[in-house]
Amino acid sequence: IGTTHQAAPEKQGRIYVWNVNDGRLVQELAGHKGPINGLAVSDDGRTMITSSMDMSIRLWNVSQSQR
Repeated sequence: IGTTHQAAPEKQGRIYVWNVNDGRLVQELAGHKGPINGLAVSDDGRTMITSSMDMSIRLWNVSQSQR
């Protein structure tokens, strides 16, 4: 997300946001009940959309850790 952060989904439906400069976990986002099968980030890096095998789509305000 942007130039300093990377988002990575995991099988239990969470998304982890890491600081790529120091390896620190910045955010853990939860909201899906199944594995995440899609993830896209807006050009400004403030919004992320995810889709899951549980048939849900989530829109995240990454700058505020909200969905």
